[in-house]
Amino acid sequence: MGMMKKLVMAFLCGLMLLCSTAFASDFVPMGKQIVMESVKQNVENNPTVLDFTEGKRKVRFEVGRSNGYDYMMCVQPGRGLFGKDTVVWYSKDKVYQYNAYTVQQFKDTMTDRYYYGIVCWFAMDATYKAYLIGYDPEGKKMVQYINSVTMVPGDNRNVFFDVIRNKLYLRYHQFRFQPDYYQLDWNPSANWFGYAQVDPPQR
Repeated sequence: MGMMKKLVMAFLCGLMLLCSTAFASDFVPMGKQIVMESVKQNVENNPTVLDFTEGKRKVRFEVGRSNGYDYMMCVQPGRGLFGKDTVVWYSKDKVYQYNAYTVQQFKDTMTDRYYYGIVCWFAMDATYKAYLIGYDPEGKKMVQYINSVTMVPGDNRNVFFDVIRNKLYLRYHQFRFQPDYYQLDWNPSANWFGYAQVDPPQR
């Protein structure tokens, strides 16, 4: 009976370990970071366009000006010759306060899902806000999971996304000072990203 109990305990421990790692996130940066030109330089109805792919699905970001209003949004391009683009996310900020954006695609190789880190730039050496967005688990809608301003209220430092040893971080950084890192982890139970401040990771 003692041996049987040990075998059962070993099986349960192995099952718990499997369950705990089955949903672990393993992030990979896809391609390179791209800084979109200033919206202030955009001509009316001539947006800056940045395209990504998620397998067969196309995802497009646009920064531009229409009817005198600046905008930054994510669209799903229409299919076929007459297909219309569908807006799936847009920035609620006053876009004209930023000079540029950086958009980077990340892939979670454990779930084969894609996410987009958007960083808003005041100047070439100063950022203000960062978003993390991605399609929901069913792939039906684009969801904004992280907003750096509401995540750490009152923190006005520069913000950047980092992938270090396949972990995704949001880094708050001020020149000459030690940065703070927040690890971003997908929580399958909540269908949402959790985050926690961690020690600076080893590169």
